[in-house]
Amino acid sequence: MSASSFVQQALRAWQLALPHLRLRAPQRTHRAGRRWAKGFLIGVLVGYALLSVRLYQLQVAQHERWKQRAAQQHMRKRVLPGERGRFLMQDAGREVVATVSLERGSLLVEGRARQPEDAAALVETLDSVLDFTPEERAKLEAFVAAEKSLYVRRRKLTPEHMRAIREAKLSHVSLSVEPIRVHPFGPLTAQVVGLTRLADDEARGREVLAGTIGLERTWNRELQGRDGFQRVRLDSRGRELAEPCADDLDPSAGADVALTIDRSIQAVAVRELARTAEEFKPQGAAVVVVDPATGDVLAIASWPTADPNDLGKDFQEGLRLRAITDTYEPGSTVKPLVVGTAWEQGLGGPGRAISCPQRWKLPGRRKPIVDVHRVGDVTELDVLIQSSNVGAVKIADRLGKDGLEQALRAFGIGAATGLGIAGESRGSTGNLSKLHSPTVLGSVGQGYAFSVTPLQMALAYGALANGGTVYRPRLVRALQAPDGTPLATFEPQVLSRPLSAAMVEGPLREALIAVVNSEHGTAKRAKSDVYTIAGKTGTTKLLVDGRYHEKEIVASFCGFAPAERPRLAFSAVVWGPTTSKGKVWGGTVAAPLASRVAVQALRILGVPESPKPAPETVAERR
Repeated sequence: MSASSFVQQALRAWQLALPHLRLRAPQRTHRAGRRWAKGFLIGVLVGYALLSVRLYQLQVAQHERWKQRAAQQHMRKRVLPGERGRFLMQDAGREVVATVSLERGSLLVEGRARQPEDAAALVETLDSVLDFTPEERAKLEAFVAAEKSLYVRRRKLTPEHMRAIREAKLSHVSLSVEPIRVHPFGPLTAQVVGLTRLADDEARGREVLAGTIGLERTWNRELQGRDGFQRVRLDSRGRELAEPCADDLDPSAGADVALTIDRSIQAVAVRELARTAEEFKPQGAAVVVVDPATGDVLAIASWPTADPNDLGKDFQEGLRLRAITDTYEPGSTVKPLVVGTAWEQGLGGPGRAISCPQRWKLPGRRKPIVDVHRVGDVTELDVLIQSSNVGAVKIADRLGKDGLEQALRAFGIGAATGLGIAGESRGSTGNLSKLHSPTVLGSVGQGYAFSVTPLQMALAYGALANGGTVYRPRLVRALQAPDGTPLATFEPQVLSRPLSAAMVEGPLREALIAVVNSEHGTAKRAKSDVYTIAGKTGTTKLLVDGRYHEKEIVASFCGFAPAERPRLAFSAVVWGPTTSKGKVWGGTVAAPLASRVAVQALRILGVPESPKPAPETVAERR
């Protein structure tokens, strides 16, 4: 069969099978239709071209950008905070932690639409981990049902809590870490170390602990650690899937600050201050103990105090380090500094006779100089032992205006000590420029008309203990890495040498031993059967709003021990002590306080007891 006959038969068969369909010969396309088809085709081609360009942009030109955005949706960069450095104290030849940072967490529950069973499971899981109160659980249920975001700020979520929450892999729940500062010894070092608070750090883009007062503020930059980070992958429900990445960065801790403070001696100072406060109900009190050979501050404490782990409403008062912020007129404790300088310059001597009537008028001064008790004709050494105001002013008058001012300033009076804690007072020494006035000179010679801090007087008596050298107080011994590697060390610094060793270790020491250990001394209650204590008492009227209070006083005692080879210098000051058992004096309030602290501190340091009998005093030789 030929091809043409086959086609004809096929067409006939088609017509018989489907008579309603007729095959027609093709007709010529209309011109408008052809233009439309051409336009459509061009449009399709342009669309494909634009699509190709966009695909090129997405897949090639902007590949990294969209890759990062995709990663951000499925990856989260968890900041690993660098731990804040610690404060370290000395204790029996080893270092103990005074302040440390701990990680605590806050929980963020994101506001998302959840199935009722998922919302109930979320609340149940969090309750099982955090042990909500009924009120907390009801609040969480309400927020989850309302699809609102909230922080479950129990604050201080422990690492165990945070670990349990992470292991639960809850949907759209994340944790933020909040570091807190912990003081293992409570109020022992609160006034020295100070406090921190959470503050925004723009460079880190988060809140960090920042020092607000004390050494936390002074060394804030050095204490800050370096943050690290860890990348975590998120599944489709926002749950974290921890996966190690090559570019993860471990955090590094800040520098540790090694203090010179001895924990045991500091504890003694705090305890004895509380005992004195219980007995005399003062307005405030302070104790400072230093190593006279270096200026190291072994203890510095004030009362009242506060526990930084549990601050009350009036914690500001308890965090005030009165040993450097509060001042007082030193009274008779300044007499050894003035008299010793006069002797050093040949303007008198310990054996030189001097007349000390009970009332004496300095020429040009309206108000007479008065002694509490009659001293009479004695040697200048007895002026110190019996604390004669008349004798002290007579000797101070020999120094004159310039000599008396230089003598006091040489011991650091009127200058900041450089302890390194903000808020330190220099004292008030404006009247030292008015010593040409007999009125002012007569007051300064008795320890009035200028003020000092307890720390200044402890350092001054350190010079009387070490041979005549005034040191800058050293509170920070070193900065070191967490493993103990030294990063920076701070050596003792000499400020001045106002007196010679011969003067300090000779007549001045003899006089100060007699003040405590002789029958004519004013500090008999500082006497110890274990160590020979040397020192001087001070009793001045309390200055209130520019006027002297007639009944309230400031009691003080400054000294060193053991007298034969001093290991400690110290000062004790009590503002406004009261008692129902008669009058209060420096010798009845501050002297026993200082003695108790000194004796216990020397035992802690393992200092051998003083030889028995105690060194013979001038009064006993007579």
